[in-house]
Amino acid sequence: MDIRSIEEMAVNPLHATILVAELLSEMLKKEHQAKSYPVESLSLPYLVQAEFEDFPKDEGGTSYYPNIETGGVAGLYQELIRTGAEIIFANDLSMDIHGIDAIAFHPERKQYLICEAKGTSLEKLHHFNYYLRKTRRKGRQLSHEWCWASILDYAYQGTTAHIFLKMLEHILEGNYERLLCVTHLSKSSSGFSIVASRIWSEADFKRSEWLSSPYDLTRQQSWLEEIKKAVVGDRE
Repeated sequence: MDIRSIEEMAVNPLHATILVAELLSEMLKKEHQAKSYPVESLSLPYLVQAEFEDFPKDEGGTSYYPNIETGGVAGLYQELIRTGAEIIFANDLSMDIHGIDAIAFHPERKQYLICEAKGTSLEKLHHFNYYLRKTRRKGRQLSHEWCWASILDYAYQGTTAHIFLKMLEHILEGNYERLLCVTHLSKSSSGFSIVASRIWSEADFKRSEWLSSPYDLTRQQSWLEEIKKAVVGDRE
């Protein structure tokens, strides 16, 4: 099935995106069905596993990472695990995709977390705005516009299409919070080791003019309702 055929089948543009994501997700499943790992494992956080296996450690058990970026992501994973959040997606294996570093789910709060990780070798921490750059196409990192655009990007990649499908309604309903983790790293001949991590959460972002501004998804919400009505009509 080609894109034109999908567009002809779709109720609206959002439905076309959903159909593309479903097609890509199914294609990935068929491609990997004969292999020894499930498709879901493609979204597992590699660094969570590698923290205890692949990265070198000293006698005291301190892990060393090859660069600041990897250390920053490792710091984020450690903080998420420490708070009891379940990491459901990690972007460190999808190097061709720029966007969300991790998505986690907090079972006690029943809340999804869209996460950004930063690493730094500087002891002095800046205000969180300093770490969140303004992108050319999607707005400032962790803004609601950026979160939506990043999820939308995932619909068109085989390894991430299932994340778009999983998160679509949660994003449109506003059922998510944002989290920034900045990890201070110490450099040595062995690599970069974690000193401490600082977390900024939704409560902090709501006090920021840049990050508190809502992003209008009224049209997409109406499209979703249109899709649901069309599906119910087909079943009847």
